Amino acid sequence: LDFTGWRGALLGSAAVSAIFAVLFVILLPKQENFRPKQLHFKAEIRAMINHWRNLELGLLFLFAFLGMGAFVSMYNFITFRLIHHFGLPVTLTGLVFLMYLAGTWSSARVGTIINKYGHSKTFVVSAVLYALGIVMTLGPLPVLLAGMFIFTAGFFAAHSTASGWVGQAAATNRAEASSMYLLCYYAGSSAVGAASGLVFEATSWTGFIAFISCFTVAVILIGAWLLKSTSRVKEPVAV
Repeated sequence: LDFTGWRGALLGSAAVSAIFAVLFVILLPKQENFRPKQLHFKAEIRAMINHWRNLELGLLFLFAFLGMGAFVSMYNFITFRLIHHFGLPVTLTGLVFLMYLAGTWSSARVGTIINKYGHSKTFVVSAVLYALGIVMTLGPLPVLLAGMFIFTAGFFAAHSTASGWVGQAAATNRAEASSMYLLCYYAGSSAVGAASGLVFEATSWTGFIAFISCFTVAVILIGAWLLKSTSRVKEPVAV
């Protein structure tokens, strides 16, 4: 962006995406044990609505909306904080997205943690780390960067836990349950991301953090309810 402007940056991103799309098609193994079924629009809508009647699934869907909304909001505007408050150049601020590697690391290891402690405990701890990381962005630059690492690792751990949990909590129509989770996930990134932009323009960074912290508090409450409800029954073991 420093050298080419926004058009060059988008062109470069598009080229890299195209290369990875080709590699994906070439390298992805062929699907096995797939049993196609006929799809009917009314039946699919009915299946998705029925999933909302399961409170456990409904709360996981709600997490997808709120959690991803706050996550995207933070990454949408953290670069403005780094540029305008700390005076960093665009080249350096773009490197903040390397924090996504914290999510890659936590997602890859969360399955082992789930097998040992269960979905609900793993989710609650991940949600607390996610919320803590947001608050840390109020501090000086080293604390902010550490907070972004914790925030990203916590979110992706919670997301990996929740998305896998959805597939196990849905007794039938698991594909529709996963689809609803992703629908809520990206709807949250759009709706909450747009709303947080209005807050960012109208208030300070502290006000912005207070706004998205409301969503993280809701996520922790969701985790607390799930922990209480699943403690009554034996949780399924992650595969």
